[in-house]
Amino acid sequence: MEELRKHRLSLHFLTLNVKSNWEARSAMNWKVGFCQGALRSLDLEKGARLLPSMGCDAIELWSFHPTVMPYVIGKKDPSEISSIMKRYNLSYSVHAPFHDLNIAGLNDRIRKEFLLETLEALHLAANIDAELLVLHPGKRTTIEVPDEVYLERSIEAVKKVCQRAEELGLKMRIGLE
Repeated sequence: MEELRKHRLSLHFLTLNVKSNWEARSAMNWKVGFCQGALRSLDLEKGARLLPSMGCDAIELWSFHPTVMPYVIGKKDPSEISSIMKRYNLSYSVHAPFHDLNIAGLNDRIRKEFLLETLEALHLAANIDAELLVLHPGKRTTIEVPDEVYLERSIEAVKKVCQRAEELGLKMRIGLE
């Protein structure tokens, strides 16, 4: 309970703003939420329970977050995530891993691992009926290589993710951040 209080206090300023703009948000059909990283060490259930009390109605689940990873690797049933989100009336998206990985990088082994990790996130998103899969388009790691090389590698990887989504018959959106 103490942990919930800390999060409420640290996010209180945003809560006031979110709640005061509720009518404007409703008219524009906006959803306001947090990424799982902002909820720090809260487990999935506690984080989901906290958000509505702050005026939020969405969460971005990190596929690499310690509380989500068991669902990604098959140790827990992904339908539990859907149940938790429905219980608290939250919309949700899934964010593919981005720490230690670079979709546009020059190291093909790292790019291959990025693709594997992203496809696992895609499968999780599909299994829980997420509205969106978010991924980072990568970054330049050296000035010796032209931007075009990074851009081409990024586009190639994103196309592979989209192809897999299409093969699975998924209707979700894929967003680049």
